[in-house]
Formats: sequence, structure tokens, C-alpha cells
Amino acid sequence: MPDKLKIVTLYNNKVFEVKINPSSFSVSKNIKYTEDKTLGTSEVIQKFSQYDSEALSFEFILDATGVVYKKIESIDTTIQKFEEVVYRMDSDKHSPNIVCIAWGEYSLEGVVDSVKYDYTLFSSHGEALRVKVSVSFRGYANRIAEQKRAGKNSPDLSRIITLRAGETISALCHEIYGDSSFCVDIARYNHLSGFRDVKPGTVIMFPPLTHNG
Repeated sequence: MPDKLKIVTLYNNKVFEVKINPSSFSVSKNIKYTEDKTLGTSEVIQKFSQYDSEALSFEFILDATGVVYKKIESIDTTIQKFEEVVYRMDSDKHSPNIVCIAWGEYSLEGVVDSVKYDYTLFSSHGEALRVKVSVSFRGYANRIAEQKRAGKNSPDLSRIITLRAGETISALCHEIYGDSSFCVDIARYNHLSGFRDVKPGTVIMFPPLTHNG
């Protein structure tokens, strides 16, 4: 079964997983320049200033008809769970949650930029049965984008992995950090009782390494 797009908060590990993957997504990368005018001429030279934050946008469907998947919940309940992850104010930081959006090989750490709900189907009683969600995110730090350019497997990047049958946390720690002994710390970080016998399908976040000095 294909991986589902997941959105995970970086500081309290709340997860929202879409039931129906987007059909596509858009990534925008911009570079800022400053104009340098040569005195006495009309020539304008564009000088590099900085990389702008990467932007991500996509649409996905919430469905409560029971046709697409059997286990359903109300649209309102699903939207509340979605907003708890991406939209609600973090009381400690006084800003929306910083999240990691991960799907396949792509991931982005950022904050929500906008959310739009298009209600497209209702029951005979007026209950919402289907909603198209349009959402956009803005990369949280240019440093992250720079590290991604340097190498997507860098241990300085957060990674979200859904554990598959036969995979272990210790083996993944060796793959990501080059050191399997981080397995105890990763289990603790993800609020697991231990690093052994973790069930397939468990969502594991591997945070960036911290560097001293």
C-alpha cells in the first residue's frame, strides 16, 4: 500500500495522516536579489541576497460517505484533528506549530501559510460528507533548505518514517545517523516503551542531531 502523506509536529509529535493522498503537489523555490546600480550609467546588476523560504501547496479530500474507506468519522472531527496539528496556536511559542510534511521522498519543515475548505457534498440532513482542503506551507528556516541541497540524507534534517515489517529502530538509526546506539534515544523521543518489538505501521520521527561547539 502506498505511503500516506503525514504532517507531524516537531515538538510534541502529534500526527495527521491523510486518508486520500493528493493527486499532486507544488513546490516553489525563490531567490532574492538586490539591485546594484553603477553610478553614471543605466546598468543594473542583480546581486544575490538570499534564498527565500521554500513553499509547498497541495489539495486533499476529506470523505465521510463511507464509500472511499470503511472506518469513517465526521468531517468536523477530522478538521479539528487537522487543525490541532497545523493551525492551532502553540501556547508556549505563541505561534502555529512547526511541522514536518512528509510524503515519499519529499519532506519540508515549516509552518502553515493558508488553509481553505471547499464543501462539495452534503447529506439530506445538511451534514458535510466531502470537503476539498487546499493548504500551503512555508519553510521554517532557510538553513533547512540549504542542508537539503547539500544532501537529503543529512543527519541534520528531521525524518519521518513509517516502520515497515522487518525494519528496526536500531537499523534505521545506523542508516540515518551512522550509529545504531541512538535507538534508545529515538524510542524515548517518540514516547515508546522501548526500541524492540515496535509494530509495523508505527510512525517514527528521527530528529536532527545537535552539535555542540
